[in-house]
Amino acid sequence: MLVDTMHVMTIAMHMRTRLLPQVGSWKACGRINNKLRIWRRPVAVVLARHGLPPARIQPVFLGSSPVFLVGGRTPRVMVKFYPPVGLQHWKRESAALQAVAVRGEPPVPRIMASGTLCDRSTWHYLIMVPVPGTAVRWVSNRLMHRDWLTVMREAGQMLRQLHAIPAPRELPSLDAAAWTQRALRACAASHRFSTEFLAELRDRLPALTSTPHRSGRALLHGDMNGTHIAVKRQDGGWHVTGFFDFGNALAGDPIYECLPFWHSMGNDPQGLRAFIRGWRPTARITKAWRERASAYVLLHSEGPGPVLQACRMLRIDPTRLTWNRLCDLLFPPVLDGQSAANGRRLASR
Repeated sequence: MLVDTMHVMTIAMHMRTRLLPQVGSWKACGRINNKLRIWRRPVAVVLARHGLPPARIQPVFLGSSPVFLVGGRTPRVMVKFYPPVGLQHWKRESAALQAVAVRGEPPVPRIMASGTLCDRSTWHYLIMVPVPGTAVRWVSNRLMHRDWLTVMREAGQMLRQLHAIPAPRELPSLDAAAWTQRALRACAASHRFSTEFLAELRDRLPALTSTPHRSGRALLHGDMNGTHIAVKRQDGGWHVTGFFDFGNALAGDPIYECLPFWHSMGNDPQGLRAFIRGWRPTARITKAWRERASAYVLLHSEGPGPVLQACRMLRIDPTRLTWNRLCDLLFPPVLDGQSAANGRRLASR
């Protein structure tokens, strides 16, 4: 019998099994991540615990944690395992999905059960009803440009729903001060920027990232990109069906994941316009808001990766960057001055 959304079953079995090899790091987990011959029995054991019948098991290549779809063409459930080093990911994903379930939107996997598999290593797991569709990253070459704009707009609308949810107390807060210092150290260590530009970063980043979001603790996905957005072809086009993989969920300012999301989706200025119209349809873009969003790109990536990538794409010498040029590079001023009827400014949000 399936467990109702509001009555999540949690089981911790202390009888140790010897089904999986010893795993002490993410790297070791990656070596067995989606090897079906290793995981077939553990998945069957977990399903049996919760009264779910055995069925076809299909590995899903998503990220660091082993994930399996159970069922035929329309999978009934998804089983996700978290290694010992992923305990916090299990706790964060559980807390985030339950918070979204209470609100009822946006569409995310529904937790049926959770538990612990005590093997040579201690694994935690979630059994979930998956959102329908496929990660947009795997079907992006099948989307027409108009489909892409629809996906960006609908993803923005669903992110707005997510960010309207107060983050549960179990989630850590975005530590802007510590992450800013880490980003500054990484930029200096790259030896790719001028001393003048590094001085600008030291002057500007702390101030731009220290202003708290007005809600205090908005629920953030934490790793929003094309591998964590499900899409499906319906009604003559491609549409977003939901988000998944909340293992990096945290509390903080929604602007933290705005620009990194757009960069992960291809840097198309029209796509940025569609995303912003979905995410903040009544807001007005300002230079101050673009600066703040650009600052959070460095925090999100923990360093200069997106900046150097953009420089390579546009054939710009990173040693000649200035702060203003960086902002134009990361967040093209295609929306400056645009607003809806009430003209509220994003800089005040």
